[in-house]
Amino acid sequence: MTTAWAHLPTAEHIDRILGDLMCRPHIWDGEYDIGSKHAADVVRPAWISAMVVAGCMREWVAIDNMTARGPRVGYRTDAWEAATDAIVALLATPDSAYILDLHPDVVRLMAASGNEPAILLEATVRAQAKLKP
Repeated sequence: MTTAWAHLPTAEHIDRILGDLMCRPHIWDGEYDIGSKHAADVVRPAWISAMVVAGCMREWVAIDNMTARGPRVGYRTDAWEAATDAIVALLATPDSAYILDLHPDVVRLMAASGNEPAILLEATVRAQAKLKP
């Protein structure tokens, strides 16, 4: 099945995030701490605007519609918000995908220094680090 975002350079990352969220929402929920949530709440509106400017609203609506039947039904809101922040960052600036490959401590430092993509991707990096052996 081809998704509405399959043509994007970050499609693989988005698919991995959504798949992991559906399989392990409890891990995601645990990684979206109050600090992550507050920082993301501050920067998210500007990044949603950047996503619109990047011309990715059609993809965002498709992701939102698909997940309306999945991750948000019966899952904790924090888990979904963490994934949403990551997807917004990846849609707005595909260049930020490299952050997903960094060690969680590096991303934490980047976020603490005000790097906005790192702020939005921090919980995702921590959750996905728990997949690695």
